[in-house]
Amino acid sequence: MDKYFDRLASDLETYAGHAKRKTIEVEDAVLLLKRQGYVNDKVPVEVLIEKFLRMEQRKLLIPIATSGNVVIPKKGI
Repeated sequence: MDKYFDRLASDLETYAGHAKRKTIEVEDAVLLLKRQGYVNDKVPVEVLIEKFLRMEQRKLLIPIATSGNVVIPKKGI
């Protein structure tokens, strides 16, 4: 399992580097999932989130994944 996550992290780092970024973005993860065959035009990343994660994790990821990393509600409200 460690080998899988090491490879996953390496691939994500490579995708970000190819885009001349030091930060891994959501689109890097989506691209990796597409290349691995988990996500395609008929199966969006939100379906995987709903299928494999608990409700409290889904609530955190689905709005963030579709809002360009804008967290709602904003801090300090």
